[in-house]
Amino acid sequence: VEPFRSASKQESVQSLAELMEGTTACAPRTVGQASHAIGVCGKSKQWQRALGVLASMPVISLLPDVVTYNASISACDKGKQWQQALCLLGSMSKARMEATVITYNATISACKKCAQWQRALGLVDCMKDTKLLPGIITCNAAISACAVGSKWQEVTEAFEDRFALMLWVHDRDRAELKQGSGQ
Repeated sequence: VEPFRSASKQESVQSLAELMEGTTACAPRTVGQASHAIGVCGKSKQWQRALGVLASMPVISLLPDVVTYNASISACDKGKQWQQALCLLGSMSKARMEATVITYNATISACKKCAQWQRALGLVDCMKDTKLLPGIITCNAAISACAVGSKWQEVTEAFEDRFALMLWVHDRDRAELKQGSGQ
């Protein structure tokens, strides 16, 4: 029986509280269980507990993976903790773990919620440096970050050279959807 998959949200949060207090009886036994536990914390807007689970993983001989980091960054996003999200992204790089488009989307979203539009745009640039192509979700999140910060002038200036890329991504995504649906 997987304790974090079968338990209710409240029971999972309680299990995480026990884990953070040093009790390992309810500790996740796999990276997947830890990722799920982090996700539960994130959905409950308990980003501190999510990061506690992430930090405890090496203690219980579990190595975080990209999914675990993505869940942790999403928890920071839901808790409006853009600085923590950026730190986690940096930690992935230090651990020689490659971030994915999902990782960047969650980090950009965290920046968006706190009107950190310059950082959101910087993350889009970082994606290009790492050869990741921003998708529609990425572009929308970055544009929304500028809108939240009431920076419409900056949106047009910052995206002037990016609009061609965004249109290309949009067209590519639409073509893939059509191809996948057999049209």
